[in-house]
Amino acid sequence: MKRVLTDAFINTTVLSSLYLRNNELRSVVPGSFVNLPSLSSLFMENNKLTSLLSGTFADLPALANLYLQNNHIISIENETFPAQIRHLDLSNNKYFDFRHDNPFTNLTQLRTLQLSGNDITDVPDTALQGLQSLTTLSVLLFIN
Repeated sequence: MKRVLTDAFINTTVLSSLYLRNNELRSVVPGSFVNLPSLSSLFMENNKLTSLLSGTFADLPALANLYLQNNHIISIENETFPAQIRHLDLSNNKYFDFRHDNPFTNLTQLRTLQLSGNDITDVPDTALQGLQSLTTLSVLLFIN
């Protein structure tokens, strides 16, 4: 599977966990997760995702845990993630960088943010703005 198609999960309204790990996914777009009102955990680790667009996960009103580690993410647009998310794992994406100044600004309920294992060279002043509930931040650097 190379990408998640729009409306791929249209008849799965009671699904609470979705495992899409190890699928060589290269892209997900806004609309890929329509009609998943109960989805609270999404596992997308070990794929080949490179960028996340604004609104990609907006259709997931119950999403609390999102696992995106071990991809190739280099860019995350502002407002990619829903405001209610509590745990976000972006570790080991190797080249993740803050190309957009505020990728996490709307995440007022986020408690855990994992950024370890990335080659982060610059963090804008506004990068962590609005994370008023954050209790755990992991930013161990990737070393070549």
